[in-house]
Amino acid sequence: SLMQDLTAWPSNYKCNVVRPFKNYLIALDISKASGNRFPTMVKWSDSTDAGGVPQSWDETDPTTQAGENVLPDTDGRCVDGLPLNDSFMIYKRDAVWAMQFIGGNFVFSFRKIFNDIGILARDCAVEVEGRHFVVGVNDIYIHDGVSKKSVIRNNITREFYGQINPEFIDKVKCQVSDSNKEVKIYFPSSDSLD
Repeated sequence: SLMQDLTAWPSNYKCNVVRPFKNYLIALDISKASGNRFPTMVKWSDSTDAGGVPQSWDETDPTTQAGENVLPDTDGRCVDGLPLNDSFMIYKRDAVWAMQFIGGNFVFSFRKIFNDIGILARDCAVEVEGRHFVVGVNDIYIHDGVSKKSVIRNNITREFYGQINPEFIDKVKCQVSDSNKEVKIYFPSSDSLD
């Protein structure tokens, strides 16, 4: 079987996305048993073998490396994440954060790298030649974890975003071609029904 249950995941918790990073699983946008949603929360599992199922997500257990953190400063929810070199890039709607393994009691450090741009939807970031290509909320950009650059001009930006059906933003996706040098953006046009 290609899929396995996350047996240690709290049964009354939900998240919007889970991604692998190093020997951890990273969950974003968490809803807890109380019914409270924490859209800016990052939760990570205890370490496990590559491809393995973590034995704990319990951030209160001092015998594990599991933990959680709320990313402050902006209200945008955590939408997606993707490894870039030694960091895990967390894409909010309105900011980008870098999560880096440091070990010890804190396990990971967090730093905001961009507070003026984020991501449009899940699967709108891909790695190309050691950088991330990202479809943001109002710009398409590429970055290396330090600096970013827009890859489209203003008139094309307006035309591209004007063609997307706002009812189906969650269907916008990026995919790297086989040559690994070309990115395709799939989106529902304004006349799409789904």
